[in-house]
Amino acid sequence: MKSPQEKAKELVDLFYYPTLRWALIHAKECALKCVDEIINVDMLINEDTYVMTPSYLQYWLEVKKEIEKL
Repeated sequence: MKSPQEKAKELVDLFYYPTLRWALIHAKECALKCVDEIINVDMLINEDTYVMTPSYLQYWLEVKKEIEKL
């Protein structure tokens, strides 16, 4: 698994187009929206139980912090 720093950079790079004005700001906003969506989706444990494990949540919260630092 990638570190939160690596994942943050990967997500921002997906949306970064250097020819666009405000490109980095836009890329970070898009990446943050993606992370928020991931955080808001529960993980399926079995067909009757949905739960977000603490380590899963912590990982994505760290990714979010790293995106904000870029």
